[in-house]
Amino acid sequence: MENRHQQAVPADSLAEVLHHINTAKEILKPYLLSLTAKDRINMPKMGDKLFSFVRKTGEIAGLNPQFCPSFFDREAFRNDLTDAVALQDVFISIQQLSRGVEDTIMIAGSEAYLQALTVYNSIRMAAKNNQAGAKVLYDELAESYPMANRGKSRKSNDNGTDEK
Repeated sequence: MENRHQQAVPADSLAEVLHHINTAKEILKPYLLSLTAKDRINMPKMGDKLFSFVRKTGEIAGLNPQFCPSFFDREAFRNDLTDAVALQDVFISIQQLSRGVEDTIMIAGSEAYLQALTVYNSIRMAAKNNQAGAKVLYDELAESYPMANRGKSRKSNDNGTDEK
C-alpha cells in the first residue's frame, strides 16, 4: 500500500494555525450567535435557492421603499443580508480547511492503523510460536485492541498461549 501521508506537520506550524484560528474566533466572537437544536429545526433557512430571491428583494426594497411596510426595518434587513453573504464566504473557507484537515486525519490514521496491525500481527505470531517475551507484549496490545476480543472468550492454557 502506498503511504500518502509522507511528512508530519511541524509542531510550530500546528501551533501557528491554532493561534490564527483562536484569533479568528476572538475577532468574530462578538458577532456570532448560537442556536438551540429546536431553533435549527424550526427556523426558516436561506439556502442557495432562496439566496437570489432574498438578494433581489433587498435591491428592490432599497430602490422602492414606498412598497415596504412601515414596520419594515431596511437597515436591519441590509445588515442581515450583508452578514449572510460575507459570513458565507468565511464559512466556505473554513469548510475547505476542515475538509482538508479531516481527509489528512483519515489518511494518516488509516496508515498508522495499518502499520500498527503489521506490528500487532507480528507479535501475535511470535506469541503463538512461544517466542520469549512475545506473550506479554501480545496481551498488552490485545487489551487495547477492540477487535482482538470481539465475540471471543479468552483463557490462557498451560503453555501460555490463548485458547478460543
